[in-house]
Amino acid sequence: MKKTKHCFLSLCLILLCFSLLSCQALSQKPETETEKDIQFAESNTAEPLFKTMSSKNYFDVTDFAIYAVDDNNASKKSTPVVCFSYIPNVFELRLFDNATMFRHSNETFPDLSIETDETLACLEGLSNIKPLRVLKPESDQSDAVLSNFSKQFGIAYTFRFIHNVERNTADISIPKQTASYDFLISRLTESDTYYVCDKSTLTVFEVAKEDLAFLEKAPEDWYDTSIYKTHIGFVHRIEIDIKNGTTAGVCGVTNVILEHRNTDQNGTVLRPREVIAAGPEAILQVTARYKAEPTVISHTLKYRQFYAGILKATLQEVVSDASRQEQLKNETPEMILRMVLRCDGQQKTLEYRFFADNSVLINDVYVGKLTDGQISVLISNVGIMLSPDTTEKDLIDLWNPI
Repeated sequence: MKKTKHCFLSLCLILLCFSLLSCQALSQKPETETEKDIQFAESNTAEPLFKTMSSKNYFDVTDFAIYAVDDNNASKKSTPVVCFSYIPNVFELRLFDNATMFRHSNETFPDLSIETDETLACLEGLSNIKPLRVLKPESDQSDAVLSNFSKQFGIAYTFRFIHNVERNTADISIPKQTASYDFLISRLTESDTYYVCDKSTLTVFEVAKEDLAFLEKAPEDWYDTSIYKTHIGFVHRIEIDIKNGTTAGVCGVTNVILEHRNTDQNGTVLRPREVIAAGPEAILQVTARYKAEPTVISHTLKYRQFYAGILKATLQEVVSDASRQEQLKNETPEMILRMVLRCDGQQKTLEYRFFADNSVLINDVYVGKLTDGQISVLISNVGIMLSPDTTEKDLIDLWNPI
């Protein structure tokens, strides 16, 4: 019995020692590549960030996307800032948006356009960036390098796009050669620079703040303040409802329907693409329905000036406000303007609701406030356009409202 007890104690001691040795071995397990600090050493080789972009193709991007990253959150939640693609100047591709170079996928402002001039300046600026420094990691393990970049520099943005280097000449809608770019971008440093990590090459670039100034734009700042930009050749019908009636020219009219018909010099009806191709040779015929008998608007130039006024309508700024959007759905607008567009069997309706405080809903989406005075000008111009006693000179310019 005593001998058995000693054997049992000996076995327990052996097991205890084995456990202690195992724990020590685990505690001394070597660091993984991801866990250890990886250094980024400065390289003497000058490298551009965007090797394929030139003065001839810098604008041709697909899925240009910026996401803001909450680096203080453990999950590093990303919030979309903007995502858009260049659309080649092909009628079938742009269709109703024939004057718009970029198409976006933002559900907040589906019927606004990306602002063209600033966006082009942003893309051209990318093609001219010269990094202040180029850094190379001491590892080629992607996960480890990206993890260490995040720890050392922080992440404020992710930024990616496909650059269409060359288009197929036989079918311009198809890219012939493309290049993909995908970056992690650090927080702004005390030196007013960003560190940019190319996820494909693991190269890190230090870039001046001004070269990436577009990163700090709010989502709303990417959008054009123009509320309507469609060529008149696409317009099938315009429907207008005015709360208290027109205020100049033909007064008191509350409901107007304007029907469009485009023909050539021989009276043959033209399709939208033919109207655009014909330019001033296309003949626009407009029938106005606002009283018992339809009225043909004979003063075409005046009508075109009226339409140009709608094209000039602008927002003070683009704003997203879900609560104001819901409130406005229960209020009566000063004016409703419906643009019914048709092309090759497709139809699109844009409904604009203008309110007394200048607020605007486009297809029930709040987009901000119209520039002061423009609602009264739009209402007045409806009456002036309908009146046979007025000319295009009597129409009020939206840039100089009464």
